[in-house]
Amino acid sequence: MLLAAFVLEIFVLSPLIGMGLVSLWGGALATTLTLVSAAIALRRHTAAHGVVIAFVLVSVAIRWGHSFVAAHATDLFVAGSELIVGGTFAFLFLRDVFSAVRLPDRLLSVLLAYLFIGAAFGGAYHLAELVHPDALSLPGRVLRASEFNYFSFITLCSVGYGDIVPVHPLVRSLAALEALTGQLYLLLVVSRFIGEWSTASIDGHTKG
Repeated sequence: MLLAAFVLEIFVLSPLIGMGLVSLWGGALATTLTLVSAAIALRRHTAAHGVVIAFVLVSVAIRWGHSFVAAHATDLFVAGSELIVGGTFAFLFLRDVFSAVRLPDRLLSVLLAYLFIGAAFGGAYHLAELVHPDALSLPGRVLRASEFNYFSFITLCSVGYGDIVPVHPLVRSLAALEALTGQLYLLLVVSRFIGEWSTASIDGHTKG
């Protein structure tokens, strides 16, 4: 449920909100569903569960507050919460990837950690643009909130269409760091998981 809700929020509802086809209330509802699902998925982390619940409650309050009062200040809070919550949840799901839980659960954690990494960087770009206007450039118009996630994920995947360009030196460094993170994720996380899955499959066939 979390994976479906997260994908729906980032890749479907967020652009529709930017186009004015879905209200900010719809976005707040989608964020609430995603964060509550994440809290349920991370309940095995008993030591960090209190922090997870606190982050979820604060982030939900921020998003709903933004849906009622859309201003520069609430934009800052939204972007900051995306950065902090995305980074924290990515870390916790990465811990699951390298834990002893079942392989199917670890596959889900591989996907969710990747998505939360992208969302965290998206929040960082959004925050940078709010603090330093024109930190990123999209010739011809102003960047919408959804386009920070778009730029984040094409950078994480090392696609780089070139339509959005990082201008500020720190944002350029951030984009380079994200591209490197995407490559290292494939090398260190995905490849290791595939190797363990293959080994488990071979062992299962051998025992069978």
